[in-house]
Amino acid sequence: INAEYMGEKLEGVANDIGKVGLGAAIATFLVLIIHLIVESAESGEWLTTHNLKKLVDFLIIAITIIVVAVPEGLPLAVTIALAYSMQRMQADNYLIKHSSSCEIMGGVDTIATDKTGTLTLNKMKAIKIIFGQNTQLVEFLYNRAKPLHDLIMDSICYNSSSFLKVTPDGKIEHLGNKTECALLELARERGFDYEKYRERHGDYLRSFEFSSSKKCMTTVIKSEHGKARIYVKGSVDRILKVCREMITDENQRVPLDEGKKEAIRKTLINEERQTFRILTLAYREVDNNDDLMRIDEDSLQKDLTYICSFALKDPIRPEIPAAMDKCKGASINVIMVTGDAVDTAVAIAKEAGILPKDYERKPGDNVVMEGLEFEHLCGDLVPIEDEEHKKEEEEPEEGEGEKEQRFGLANKDAFAKVAPTVKVLARTTPKDKLILVTGLRQVGHIVAVTGDGTNDALALKRADVGVAMGIAGTQVARDAAGIILLDDNFRSIVTAVKWGRNIYNSIRMFIQFQLTVNIVALFLSFIGAVVLKEAPFTTVQMLWVNLIMDTFASLALATDPAKEELLDGPPHRREDSMITRDMQVNIGSQACFQMTILALVLFHSESFLKIQPSKGVTFHNWDESKAVHLTFFFHTFVFLQVFNEVNSKKLKMDDYNIFSGLFNNSLFIGIFIITILVQVAMVHFGGRALRVARLDMHQHLMAIAIGASSIIFSLAVKLLINFVFKKVCLESSTSGRGNRRHTTRGRTLVHQQTTAHHPAANNRGADIPLKSMTHGHNA
Repeated sequence: INAEYMGEKLEGVANDIGKVGLGAAIATFLVLIIHLIVESAESGEWLTTHNLKKLVDFLIIAITIIVVAVPEGLPLAVTIALAYSMQRMQADNYLIKHSSSCEIMGGVDTIATDKTGTLTLNKMKAIKIIFGQNTQLVEFLYNRAKPLHDLIMDSICYNSSSFLKVTPDGKIEHLGNKTECALLELARERGFDYEKYRERHGDYLRSFEFSSSKKCMTTVIKSEHGKARIYVKGSVDRILKVCREMITDENQRVPLDEGKKEAIRKTLINEERQTFRILTLAYREVDNNDDLMRIDEDSLQKDLTYICSFALKDPIRPEIPAAMDKCKGASINVIMVTGDAVDTAVAIAKEAGILPKDYERKPGDNVVMEGLEFEHLCGDLVPIEDEEHKKEEEEPEEGEGEKEQRFGLANKDAFAKVAPTVKVLARTTPKDKLILVTGLRQVGHIVAVTGDGTNDALALKRADVGVAMGIAGTQVARDAAGIILLDDNFRSIVTAVKWGRNIYNSIRMFIQFQLTVNIVALFLSFIGAVVLKEAPFTTVQMLWVNLIMDTFASLALATDPAKEELLDGPPHRREDSMITRDMQVNIGSQACFQMTILALVLFHSESFLKIQPSKGVTFHNWDESKAVHLTFFFHTFVFLQVFNEVNSKKLKMDDYNIFSGLFNNSLFIGIFIITILVQVAMVHFGGRALRVARLDMHQHLMAIAIGASSIIFSLAVKLLINFVFKKVCLESSTSGRGNRRHTTRGRTLVHQQTTAHHPAANNRGADIPLKSMTHGHNA
């Protein structure tokens, strides 16, 4: 079984069923042997051909019971459920690389998601331009002085590494950093072609690509008169602190002191709170000499001149708030991981539905954290070793190479306190995402993480399920992921969770059905051997039952389409049993009902059904008139299983309507009808070969009616249990209130008696405290 977390649980269930089946087979064989010994002792005939033939028949029956009991349909059901879900998910904008990722998505309780392209439309556009404290729409730039206008355009075009692609229909695609592409598109609209700038190879002296740790990008180009110009762009915090002057919107240079810097910061923070991403431009002119080629990037970024800032916006996808509501209903914690400033991240998280609309950040609330703060609190990644890892190293699996080093957090306890509350990580680096994913897994969460960049590969590998972006994602990120989103949409992740839960649900439906059949078949085989001194089912009949409950059932129950109701409730946990309490009640009650009905048919057919018993009818002494009894028994048994297959589609005790969603699965309906037709044909044409007799229409309808009664019985059990449970809860609640009232009265009476016998009872003032005490207890 390929599914990682479900494999161990199913292996335990399969082993238990197999052991019970083996025990039943041995017990049945021994009982039949004892009967044969007793008969041989009475007749005095031991080593006869008849006895040897019976011995072989007993052995075949025992082997058949084992074959029926062993759940070989369980791996088939898992495979079908995974394959079916993968096929349906691929039709819903997924590319599944590892089948186990489908199943694991059903247990995900935390999703760490990027913002750009996943929560947003990935259509970044420059909306505003800010000169100091003067905020204007970008169109304001068009009327500025030409030197200032050209300086901004040069800064955008020279200091860039992304590309714009014009499609045949005239649309522009962004290739690379979306924020940078939005500025390149703005420059293109103003008639400045970045490609022509890049063709001037001799102009470029040095270039430092954007660094997520430094939050900036630097390019050095040749200028006129033996000068060089340094262009810098990046976060406002990074750039403002190394600026000594600024350019106003009137193209005037003015000194930039701390007071002005703080005013600019407040202006930009206000824009960030409106979900804008801020990108700041600065420059500096220096002498073009040898020293310029030797100094590092930090030394280049000194005494800069602040040019302007752009406010860019990438709109939230319209379907994201609804997807977040589904996550909340499914008890899935969504953590947004972004490189944006805190105020921008908070505003976007509110708009997306990750944070409440009225959220106000408070120091130390650990709901919104910056990357540096988060890393400082949780510590760096350190190598860890546990007993399981040591065992894996001592006993490597065949064909495996050296085991990968495992890492954990240096401060796991601190992370455990943060994990339940954190919703937004801002100003993050790929390392922060890796720390987050590692910590979440270390404290027991099942984590899905999204990523699109090369630096996200480690986090994608470390997560339980790595989800890469199909449009914006790099090849490295796609290689590291288990699932690729072809539309880069967060809503698709929620749908993947639904399909993952559906796999778990389908397997549970199959187990519920198979365990019921197993219990009934094994019980009747054993009881039949004890009382009738022969198995009530022939080998061929048992194999047909095995086909019904393994192959047919796995096809019918493992291909149920995913329902929205699967997202109403928490995910299953690693330690959850495959068989829930509701399933235990369904299996136990249905098995008892079927065993009772079939025992009556088997042992009291003559009184209830007016059918002659079939004892002693074999292939060699065939009598069709006497074979009707066991034929009707076999017929009834099969129809009970067929209709119980309908019951098995409902796993919860409060799910009364068995017909809801019944007709959504055409394969289930087809198998249901085919099973009935084949069963009727077997009984009608099987004859001596299958040890069945032809039944009349009345007997056929009676067997079908008894089978259908299992549906009515299942509904009655659910109604009864829910009624009794509610009644017990109501009585308990009423009793609790009564006890509290009785206690209150008792206390009041005591106080009244105390007041009456108090030496100062006649003193009105002395009575006041006692009354006050009484009212206090009543309260």
